[in-house]
Amino acid sequence: MNKIGRTDVINIKVESQIKRDAMILAEELGFTLSSVMNAFLKQFIRIRSVNFSMKEEEAFTPYALEMLKGSDDAVKHGRVKSFHNMDSMRSYLDKLISADKE
Repeated sequence: MNKIGRTDVINIKVESQIKRDAMILAEELGFTLSSVMNAFLKQFIRIRSVNFSMKEEEAFTPYALEMLKGSDDAVKHGRVKSFHNMDSMRSYLDKLISADKE
């Protein structure tokens, strides 16, 4: 027998159009919005992480996009230092600090 626990109500503020779109999509997929939110919260608890996917133009400001392009350029041209573990990173940083003090 499947025992259903006590349920509570969560009130959240969301844009009306987002709520309508989410309800329509949930229904198209055969779910209620409540079941989608419950599944999301269970996953959130289980993986202890949040993962959002947005359209690029919604996710980043023009400044942030420019900074990301600069980061890509730095990686492509070998101007990024990577480390296999914390000890190698600390050693590298210690050398930089020592050189800077001289």
